[in-house]
Amino acid sequence: MGNKIKGIIFDMDNTLLSSRIDFAAMKSDTYNYIVKLGLLPGDPEFLGMTTAGIIEKAAESNKMTKALKDKIWSIPTKYEILGMKDAPLEPGAEELLEELHGKYRLAVVTNNSVKAAIRAFKRNNIYRYFDIIVGREMVDSLKPSADGFLYVLSRYKDIPPAEWLSVGDAWLDGKASMQAGIKFIAYNGDIEKMNSMGVYPYAEIGDIRELKRFIG
Repeated sequence: MGNKIKGIIFDMDNTLLSSRIDFAAMKSDTYNYIVKLGLLPGDPEFLGMTTAGIIEKAAESNKMTKALKDKIWSIPTKYEILGMKDAPLEPGAEELLEELHGKYRLAVVTNNSVKAAIRAFKRNNIYRYFDIIVGREMVDSLKPSADGFLYVLSRYKDIPPAEWLSVGDAWLDGKASMQAGIKFIAYNGDIEKMNSMGVYPYAEIGDIRELKRFIG
């Protein structure tokens, strides 16, 4: 690979955790509430954005107070809690983390609440493996923005982007990773969808344990 890998950034949902979040319903409910508040016009094109993107677009109206933003975010939070309730780990995730722990910096960047992520990881007995977990409360913009990845890089300045890898299942993960200058590996991802969004993974894997092939 040219550079010796020293750190790995994981997505959470459907990369480490087999969550079952109803993203379509989450987005629809959030959007409908925002339209009801008059923060966005009723335009179906907004549904082509992510839930986070819709909320950020609504914030551009300059009518969104901190209290109102928290109330809007409570809708996706409800869906996340439901989708992660009793969610098991992806096959091989614990085995992989146990093997990598102590040898590499291990990070998680998720668009979910950091509290929800920590709760899910503790329940599945993998919280101890991570050096840092970055959730939406800790960044200005969510994936596909690179903010979460840049946050990790800022905490570990001794490791340049070329010595990190990231792994995730969605185009959002790939876009954010690429913008931070970090090679992205797609795990059970929709490659056609990724390519259509300008994301071209460094590699594709179908089992999370295959990641070991790329870290040498």
